[in-house]
Amino acid sequence: MMSLTIVVLATLVVSGAVIWQLAKRDNSSTKGAASIFLALAVVMVPLVGVLGYQSSGSYDLVEIDQLAAEWTQAVNAGGDAEAISSQLSDRINLALQEDPEQERLLFLAATLDKQAGRYQAAESRFAQMQRLSPEDPQVAAEYAQVSYFANRGIITPAIQLRLDRALELDPSSRPVLALLAVHNYQNQQPELALSYWQQLLQVLPMDSPSRPMIVEAVAQVSAELGIDTLSRSVTVNVSGTDLIEVSPSAMVFIVARPNTEGAPLAVKRVPAGSLPVSVALTPADEMISGHNIANFDQFIVYAVLSQSGQAGKQAGDWESSTFSVNNEIQTLDIVIDRQVE
Repeated sequence: MMSLTIVVLATLVVSGAVIWQLAKRDNSSTKGAASIFLALAVVMVPLVGVLGYQSSGSYDLVEIDQLAAEWTQAVNAGGDAEAISSQLSDRINLALQEDPEQERLLFLAATLDKQAGRYQAAESRFAQMQRLSPEDPQVAAEYAQVSYFANRGIITPAIQLRLDRALELDPSSRPVLALLAVHNYQNQQPELALSYWQQLLQVLPMDSPSRPMIVEAVAQVSAELGIDTLSRSVTVNVSGTDLIEVSPSAMVFIVARPNTEGAPLAVKRVPAGSLPVSVALTPADEMISGHNIANFDQFIVYAVLSQSGQAGKQAGDWESSTFSVNNEIQTLDIVIDRQVE
């Protein structure tokens, strides 16, 4: 089977932030409210990368590519895409008559159905795609989403299996994490919602325009649960091996990072000559606003002794092992005992 190479048409992350703003105004647990939020989510998802599939068909796809590009541009710009959509659908259906298993065209057809709110039709298309590419995480995520929308925001056992499968193939799937966060919040499960928002923050790019709203969601749900995020603190006891020859300019950096890489959540800098030392990592040690240990239920902590005193590792520096920290850990003992080669 052809491996799908497209970057998913935007995720539910942007729309998830939008519907979070709506949910704050009306925290109704009714299915009607949830379906409104999710319908808005689909309408507001910006479309990108529609042409990302690689083609292996024998027919000429140039016209379909051109129409798809025009349609995507019209949707992103908020213009009238209906006429283009109709023409594009006709061309795709003709091409699928020649090759019913052309995944690129199936994806385009499913996308048109999803954008138009024809979730059951989109569900059928993505189900076919999953049979063709059962290990593709993007297809699994799309299939789970449209199934959820088609069922008006009710998670049946079958839909739960699809959501679970999507996360099994890609535990950091942004659209699925956002969907589950919103669903659980709307269904009076704030603890689960908070967990999914926090997971989402770990995989969301730092420059994502929706990130501030996700941070706000975490803060508000934490407040509703009575969690004082500002008091989150981890005491780190740092010591060094006797083998280290410390230069006069050497500094020790104690760093907390998300499990999935990305910018540090907290950094403390102390003179190497002060070892052993105890420091407290708190939300106040953030380097980027809203990106701190209070917004993550799990992260990693390590220490680096920089002989030059500058951030970053180079040959001759020393470092500790990396330690995983969760909400139950308040104290951590770290030994700097490995030389960087």
